[in-house]
Parts: sequence; structure tokens; C-alpha cells
Amino acid sequence: MTYTMKKSTTVLSIALLIGFITLPFEAFAQLGESASAVTQDLSLQVDGSALLAVYNTNPGEGGGTGVSISLSGASVAGAEVETTISNSDTRLRISSLVESGNKRRITAGINPTLAGTGTQLFVTLANPGDFSPTATNGGTSTGEQELTTAALTSAVDVIDDITTCWSGTDPDNGYVVTYRYAKQDGATTLVSRDIVVTYTITAEEAAD
Repeated sequence: MTYTMKKSTTVLSIALLIGFITLPFEAFAQLGESASAVTQDLSLQVDGSALLAVYNTNPGEGGGTGVSISLSGASVAGAEVETTISNSDTRLRISSLVESGNKRRITAGINPTLAGTGTQLFVTLANPGDFSPTATNGGTSTGEQELTTAALTSAVDVIDDITTCWSGTDPDNGYVVTYRYAKQDGATTLVSRDIVVTYTITAEEAAD
């Protein structure tokens, strides 16, 4: 009985030793990595953001993001005909993340243009530093820009020098967009037209 137990133990020890020797190389390498201090390589990446959203603070019964602007003419016989009207119901929200030293711009263009209508369209985006909580590095307004013939291929800059910023998502957050619709000087016939305004935030550009 005693002899049989010693023989079994010897056979088992030999089997374990053979099994350890024949472990795959990868498993042996993993066993060898155990130590009081270990290291691990990490690849860290920051993805840029360039997002815009348009919001109408006074959408009316129809809802949506659209705006209706009308030159209504005179309200009393003999009065001067209305030649310009403004609307500031639109907010343009932004989220921008850029590398240090880089910047972005926002452009605006329309489709179709107002050529031949006897009317003009202007737009102004308020400097985002003028209201909270938009980040102060949300760029600089270029002032009032004419969109009358600013097709998508000839869009105009409305905000420049944008770096990393975000406007917030509350109803009144974002750039305050003011449209001014006007009668062209000398125009005798005015034609209504539905258009689409496209705002585009550019890719990262190296600072000057």
C-alpha cells in the first residue's frame, strides 16, 4: 500500500513537470510579466467637435425652426411704405473643440438667391461674448452681412476666430441671429420668395 502511494506521487510530479515545460510560449511570457511594478501602454485621443443647431425662440403655432418675415407696406393710406423689417427670434447654438492655437469660422449662404426680387436680406450674429453662458472664446462677429446674392458657393463669414466653446442648450442660448429684410433702393416691384439659409462651421484652421 505504501509503495503504491509513492509511485502515484512520482508519476503525478513527472506529469506536472512535463505539462509546465510544454506550456505555450505566450502563457509562459504572461507568467513572466508578474512583478511588483508593471506598465501598460495607453493611446489617448481627443476627438474634435464642430456642431451647429438652429433654434427659433418664437416658432408660433406651426412650430419648427423656420422664420417668416414680411414687408407689409403702409398701414394707413398716404403713409410711407415699409421698406425694412428685422427679426431676432433665431438662436444658433454651437459646440466647438479645437486643438490649441487653431480656430474655426461660421459662414452663411442662401438658396435660391434674391436676385430679381427687388429685395435684400442681411444677417447679423451677436458676439457670443455678449451673453451667458456661451464661452467667451466663441469667436467674433463680423457685423451685418448681406445675403442677397450670397449663394452657397459664395457664402459670407458671420463669425470668425472660434476656438473651443459651447453655447448651452437653454431656449435663449446661442448666437443671437438678426435678419433684416429690406426693399432695394429704386425697386418698384417686390417679389416674395422662400429661401433656405445654410450656416456652416469650417474645419480647423491654423491661427494666423
